[in-house]
Amino acid sequence: MTRVPFPESFISLTKSDWNIISKLEMNVDKSLKEVSEELQISSRTVKRRMARLVKNNIIFTLASANVGAIREAVMADLVVEYDTPALRPRVDKMLLDLLEPYYYSTGPWESYGLFALILPNISKSREILETVRRMSGIKSVRLELVEERYEYYDYLYEAVDRKLATLPVD
Repeated sequence: MTRVPFPESFISLTKSDWNIISKLEMNVDKSLKEVSEELQISSRTVKRRMARLVKNNIIFTLASANVGAIREAVMADLVVEYDTPALRPRVDKMLLDLLEPYYYSTGPWESYGLFALILPNISKSREILETVRRMSGIKSVRLELVEERYEYYDYLYEAVDRKLATLPVD
């Protein structure tokens, strides 16, 4: 099972931030206008708050794939720990050059990289793992083959609801 820590963030969230998160958690395609109307705040405020939330790793997207629908290929998660966050841009460029034909998403974590891959075969997974292990700037790496993927977000939704219940009205 692939386990990668959520990205760190050191900002305090306002009730408006929590409300925006709550409105987006069930429908990430909701427009700024829809969110602003539901919360009765301006679209400009929603846009500004969301930019702050994205910049500070509070909200981010993760690609999802139906593993059972993939035929004649192997899904894998390549999890990379960088020597230092400062090396990440250089290492990511090398990784993306190597993985370009295979990856469909990457993760937003500062000291970890998660590269979701669709590979032609098991041999390619071994080849990639050995190549990445030899790259400079990488502290550790593992490649996990994905047979099934289950995504449960109810605990996150419940946590947001609990937090909103404890905050005073704006």
